Amino acid sequence: AHDNENFIIKLFYSGNEEDSDEYRKFKALPVAFHEVGNHSDLELASLIDSENIDILVDLSGFTKNSRSMIAAMRPARHHVNWLGFAGSMGFYNSRPLFDYIIADNYVIPNGDEKNYAEKVLKIEGCYQPNVACRSEFHPVKKKDYGFADDDFIFASFGQSIKISQQRFDSWLKILNGAPNSKLWLLESNSDCADNLWEYSEKRGIAAERIRFAPKVSFEDHMNRHQVIDLFLDTFPYNAHTSASDALWASCPILTTSGSTFASRVAGSILMSFGCGELICKTEEDYTNKAIYFAHHPEELKKVNIKISERKTSSSLFEPKIFTKRLENIYHSILSG
Repeated sequence: AHDNENFIIKLFYSGNEEDSDEYRKFKALPVAFHEVGNHSDLELASLIDSENIDILVDLSGFTKNSRSMIAAMRPARHHVNWLGFAGSMGFYNSRPLFDYIIADNYVIPNGDEKNYAEKVLKIEGCYQPNVACRSEFHPVKKKDYGFADDDFIFASFGQSIKISQQRFDSWLKILNGAPNSKLWLLESNSDCADNLWEYSEKRGIAAERIRFAPKVSFEDHMNRHQVIDLFLDTFPYNAHTSASDALWASCPILTTSGSTFASRVAGSILMSFGCGELICKTEEDYTNKAIYFAHHPEELKKVNIKISERKTSSSLFEPKIFTKRLENIYHSILSG
């Protein structure tokens, strides 16, 4: 989808060689693919400099095994923070570590640009790219996952580190207000499960009402979204990829938006789908709306239908459209 007449793409992969479809697909792309996992930061910066890079985009930020500090050596003409780190990369030696951050009008509202070290560049629509080619769903039922057919399934499939005490307390209030419901979380480790069960039971919610979904293949993971009635977002760190995955499965997401980039991502995704009514203003609003949907399935069905229709009209799952918008950002960098 890239404009190959105006852009030459080069990939620098700092991870380990792995036996995965994603790794093989990237290796097979008709672009330069540099494996730099064994390079020191100095060696990597030297390589990037020798490749004559105009725009260097960091897709990891300050996450595990980050190589972001090579930006301090200025190996490229322009350095861009995008996608991997939901926030500013800050300053180094009294200057911004990165020149630009790519965002959108929702994750960084007008007026909040002053809170970022980087110059904020806003892409049209949602800043998050998504693939359109996904496996077809095969029919499943709630009982296939150990639930009763009449259970109302709340789910949140983010990492357990995103579960704050305030948000978990809200989930317990939701379960209390919707007696025929279960909460389905992504499996993390035994300590996580034991701690959440113990915490829940002390507050009157039986441990059996909180289930954990095991790690499975991506296709099976996507398929099980079909039995979810309502996806409950985390806060203050929102669902990111798991939010767009839920929408692809036509699963409604209930979220709240804060003042930080990380707390506004699910809201950005929902706004790009024309579903701003699922963005709650307060924790109380979030709790009450979740309980309302559990007791009014006909209203939730309307949201399901709306999301299904938006899959074909929203640009969220249109990578070719997204690529053109991203290239417009790159053009603005080069012309600036």
